[in-house]
Amino acid sequence: MSNDQKKTKWNFPQCIVCSRDLEDLVEDFSNRLASKYEISGVDWCGSRVVMLYHLKDDTEKAIDIPEDLFERCKTFVSRRRSLKKRLFIRREDPGLGIIIPEIDNPVREAGGIPDGVIQLSKG
Repeated sequence: MSNDQKKTKWNFPQCIVCSRDLEDLVEDFSNRLASKYEISGVDWCGSRVVMLYHLKDDTEKAIDIPEDLFERCKTFVSRRRSLKKRLFIRREDPGLGIIIPEIDNPVREAGGIPDGVIQLSKG
């Protein structure tokens, strides 16, 4: 897949989905890049955050985070905080609610409420 911005009404690029307590480290990594792009949080739900790779100060022009850059970021973060019980993945932006099917469907099927789900009140 190319690193070009997708030409669709909805742009769901490959991004970082991670535990909120790792957001500061991802931003620290991003601040060290000598690039016209940055990685920043754009959606938060439960203990999760979606972080897009985009032109500085322009989240509307997000592109796929390159695999090698993701791996460098993951290494940077893991040297500062354990990833053993934390989420840190590269995937297509999951959209509203930050649902990760391979993690959340088993929780839902067992009668639980997945972490990335936005609960609607009854009424």
